[in-house]
Amino acid sequence: EINGLNDARYINLLHMRYIDSRSWDEIAVDMEYSTRHVLKLHKKALAAFEQKYHAMLQQMTEETEETGNDGK
Repeated sequence: EINGLNDARYINLLHMRYIDSRSWDEIAVDMEYSTRHVLKLHKKALAAFEQKYHAMLQQMTEETEETGNDGK
């Protein structure tokens, strides 16, 4: 679902962090940004993801609560 975002920076950042398990510093070097800027961009990327996929995330949460599967 990451690839469905409209900003290539968000896609790249989220992919490096959550798919490739890269550190913030590694991501900053690759993107040629400061680590602080990467963290701010990450916050915006998560907000964009949540906005785009809010209904899907809400449904997943409800299904998890209904089945009692809380990952424990």
